[in-house]
Amino acid sequence: MGDGRTERLEALRADLLALRNAIEEEEARQRPRIEAALPKHQLSATNLAHYLGLRKRDVRPLQLELAALGLSSLGRSEGHVRDTLLRLDGWLAGKQRDAAEPPIRSTGRRPKPSCPRIHGRCSGRGRPAVMCTSW
Repeated sequence: MGDGRTERLEALRADLLALRNAIEEEEARQRPRIEAALPKHQLSATNLAHYLGLRKRDVRPLQLELAALGLSSLGRSEGHVRDTLLRLDGWLAGKQRDAAEPPIRSTGRRPKPSCPRIHGRCSGRGRPAVMCTSW
């Protein structure tokens, strides 16, 4: 009989693999549009295809499982969808250098000057209502 924790982690990794396959299929479907984008925007276009592939699936059960491990990060993965899935898989596989620390962290970078012009100035009262993902 297998270890319940090990089986749970393997099931999560299988779900992440299926999700990664889905985003890569969406990238392949969107390839003509990605290639039509200006070269400087092709990485963003690829990430958008990944995001669309992610959002076409109901990831709520996976989110709940990840949250139980302190890894609920798919909801904030829009800036780097594929990287998030790879990091989560690496962490679950025990390949992350520091397994005590969840794989998704703030970059600590400040927004581009255009963000306040587009979204308005931060009031300084808590978290912003709109997230700017252009870096």
